[in-house]
Amino acid sequence: MYGVRFYQDAIHVQEGNKTELEANGYEVFDTKEEAATRGINLEYRTLRREFNAMSLVDLDSERAKELEIRIWGKPESNQDWDYTPGEHISKRKKALQ
Repeated sequence: MYGVRFYQDAIHVQEGNKTELEANGYEVFDTKEEAATRGINLEYRTLRREFNAMSLVDLDSERAKELEIRIWGKPESNQDWDYTPGEHISKRKKALQ
């Protein structure tokens, strides 16, 4: 069994038995691939929540820029990805005003 959780800004996949993994706060899966896929989803969800919780002042920070890149930045596998740095920060600022 494999467990996954997202904490301290990183995806953690660990092998072990179901009882131990659940006791340590991991979501449990049969394969490492399933756990890794869930880890990517957990990371995306956590980062989106953090980004959406930012105030106007927070959106001017380096952390906001980092989050924007990690959430919407160009993935290696997609050559047609349309992303402009700062675009999502601007949209979020407009939504908060």
